[in-house]
Amino acid sequence: MWTIIPDTNFWIYCIQWKIDIIREIERICPPNSKIIVLTCIKIELEKLSKEKKVGKFAKIALALAKTFEEVRTDGSLPADEVLVGKSKEKNSVIATQDQELKKQIHSTVLIIRQKKYIELKQSV
Repeated sequence: MWTIIPDTNFWIYCIQWKIDIIREIERICPPNSKIIVLTCIKIELEKLSKEKKVGKFAKIALALAKTFEEVRTDGSLPADEVLVGKSKEKNSVIATQDQELKKQIHSTVLIIRQKKYIELKQSV
């Protein structure tokens, strides 16, 4: 069982490109894997929901994210730093499109390919 931890941009891109995040994760991850939402990611989605350009996607992403278990995080740390720390935990998989974040994570990540589906990729 894996714990899937989507980054803010991953949530937004899944909504924007109409990717069924639940179905895709069920398709490629081991049975009983679960999606969790970090408090810092939820806060970022709330902030982005007020912006003009991505606001509508962030609102939908936030509504979807609220249906999953929330894991409290230190509000003083940047989300990327929290995600890097979480990536070191056993069976944790980060879902992100952020190139800089992927460079910091030395484990398997979930990425979006061709704006259509999610795939596992070994981080650089």
